[in-house]
Amino acid sequence: GGFADVYRAWDGQLERWLAVKVPRRDRKEDREAVEAWLEEARAMAKVDHPHVVPIYDVGNDGDELTYIVCKFVDGPDLKRLLLE
Repeated sequence: GGFADVYRAWDGQLERWLAVKVPRRDRKEDREAVEAWLEEARAMAKVDHPHVVPIYDVGNDGDELTYIVCKFVDGPDLKRLLLE
């Protein structure tokens, strides 16, 4: 997306792949945008639907860099699918 970078990460404790969304460095200074992003994550966390990716965790790395951890869905990214 335009706001965050998404990384695939391995959870060694639970032995599963995760997606970790981190705001882009140039966007993390925009506190209103970060709060809106977290509010979206809060709303998604309340939804239990097979077409909505579950949110597992949110937080920061100790340096005010907020992240969202969610289920990893293997396949092409949404942007690529929308352009086809």
